[in-house]
Amino acid sequence: MISAMVLAAGRSRRMGGQKPLLSFGGQPLVARVVDELLRSPIDQVFMVVGEEGKPIMEAVAGRHVQFVTNTYAEDEMLCSVRCGLTAMPEDIDLPEDYQRAISHRTERKGRSRFPLD
Repeated sequence: MISAMVLAAGRSRRMGGQKPLLSFGGQPLVARVVDELLRSPIDQVFMVVGEEGKPIMEAVAGRHVQFVTNTYAEDEMLCSVRCGLTAMPEDIDLPEDYQRAISHRTERKGRSRFPLD
């Protein structure tokens, strides 16, 4: 099974609005991304949203997406990656180098809320 993760938990403070909701090709950017993924050989799409993710979830309504809420969206993006990975199937094939990079970065920052075991 092939899974994809879409990160949409950021606050986009400098933009004045949520970046995933910006119009791209006549539709919200996040909808365009999900549509492209669903047209590909991807079997599952996981989307990490923040606590204010309702408008983003509404933008992709009717599409086969599993939502994960990152309650630590104020933290750096790595926290959202870890949150999404914990929601994905246990048999996910994560390259060893990527696992090592995530673990190193998280340990260095002292943020191991979502361990990769």
